[in-house]
Amino acid sequence: MICRHLLSVGAVAALLSLGACASDPAPGGAAAALTGNVLFLAVPLDQPNPPIGAVLIAGKQVATPEQTAVARQRVLAYLASLKPEQSQRVKARRYVCIVTKPSAGSKGKATCMSWDTQTQSFVGNTAYDLVNPPPVNSAIKFPTFTANYVGEGVGNAPL
Repeated sequence: MICRHLLSVGAVAALLSLGACASDPAPGGAAAALTGNVLFLAVPLDQPNPPIGAVLIAGKQVATPEQTAVARQRVLAYLASLKPEQSQRVKARRYVCIVTKPSAGSKGKATCMSWDTQTQSFVGNTAYDLVNPPPVNSAIKFPTFTANYVGEGVGNAPL
């Protein structure tokens, strides 16, 4: 199958590393830009030969009470800001990855926590330091779940 979408280099690499390819729904074979819903594999920074385009995790630790409070405030504000149809899409995907306060000594560009929209609670109490966070509204595949990355939340509604 030929990929006809115009994607950023990182998105193409992520799709290829996962063996995915999207077909072009545009009539006449015209190229179309793909936005959102790209899947990025999360791997430890020290993993040998990580897939090209993977989201690298510089570290993970138990979130501090301050990180938890910031993440909770942001995710609840984000969910409250959604239109009903957006809320349904977010809840159908179940998990949301929200940026919180950076960890002490973090070597990542963003620290995030994951929220379960069904149980209305965090997925554990882990804060992940991401070296190269994906674009907002992309999916991050962690070892045991996949979460929609929403950055800091409000203003980053799904497409």
